[in-house]
Amino acid sequence: MPPVRSRQRLTDRWAALYAQVDSRWTKLKLSRFLRFCSSQGVEPAAVAESTFAAFRQHLDDKFLHDPDKVYAALVDGWRAAQTAVDSWPQLRITIPSRRNEWTFAWERFPASLQQECMVWCDRLAGSDLLEEAPFRPVKPSTVKRREWHIRGFATALVLRGRDPQSITSLHDLIEIESYKEGLRYLIERAGGKPTTAIYDVASCLKMMARHHLQIDRAHLDRMAAIIRRLDVGARGLTEKNRTRLRQLDDPQNKAALLGLPARLIELAARNPRPYAGALLAQAAVAVEISTMCQLRIGNLAKLDLDRHLIRPGLGGGLHLVIEPEEVKNAEPIDRPLLPESIALIERYLTEFRPRLAAPGCTALFPGRGEVPNQSTLCGI
Repeated sequence: MPPVRSRQRLTDRWAALYAQVDSRWTKLKLSRFLRFCSSQGVEPAAVAESTFAAFRQHLDDKFLHDPDKVYAALVDGWRAAQTAVDSWPQLRITIPSRRNEWTFAWERFPASLQQECMVWCDRLAGSDLLEEAPFRPVKPSTVKRREWHIRGFATALVLRGRDPQSITSLHDLIEIESYKEGLRYLIERAGGKPTTAIYDVASCLKMMARHHLQIDRAHLDRMAAIIRRLDVGARGLTEKNRTRLRQLDDPQNKAALLGLPARLIELAARNPRPYAGALLAQAAVAVEISTMCQLRIGNLAKLDLDRHLIRPGLGGGLHLVIEPEEVKNAEPIDRPLLPESIALIERYLTEFRPRLAAPGCTALFPGRGEVPNQSTLCGI
């Protein structure tokens, strides 16, 4: 990936200010921004809000794990430098919020609405193993999303003028006029156009009406007609993901990504701390497998040596195999791995995994207590 430290030299004016900062941590928070300014020819007296905006865009282009965190650290360091150094530019900078939370908490609504919602969410999760539900149980993350759909839709009705205390049950959400009013708010909030997110909310409510509230066919048909008008057609990547993937059009970035697993495994071998080195080797294998085969993070973290890494015969090959019941779209995965990938995995299993796994553990990525190490892999 791009070098962690820029080799850009500070201009004389920035270097003079930087030297007056005593705190090592403040210097670390400022370093990347000051080198960016120096590379762009922006001296201290010329720093403006537009400079910070350009730097924030620059962070998005650098494959950082958490550019928001890096930018927040800069703002914190900038404020500290203004206090510590009299001649530091006094431009005030704030951290722009990228969150747009607008939904109300359950406390704004009658308790009966939340209770009904939780009953439906329990059914979605398949909490009752003996219930013959007409749908497959969904994952906890999906249950959480469905709960948000219901609470968000109730909030939309309130923001359209409905008294929250009048929404006492799930039936109040899917009554046709209420259904239209809630969707109107969501469409207006999206700039007057339907989106895939709005389509999903409308479909979620119809599914609830059909499978949980046992609404009659005529009512369901009216809901279906509304949903058809909200359909935006073929779905694709979001703008955020397209922006991230666009960085791979740069041959340097593409080469850096493809060479990252080998680089990480070598860094792991040189790490003087055995446990930290083993975690770095885990990341190397995770990146390699993700590059060769598209997997959800949950499937990646739960890969098992006995069930998912299959050796067909004695030829030294290795297949990644995941059965349909373990995959969200119920499509089985059976992918032969390339020799380079196999060599990387073999080195990890021989040299690094024994530092992490207890005897008898078969997880490819063991965490503490033999729990699959999803938290580590999410931090790649």
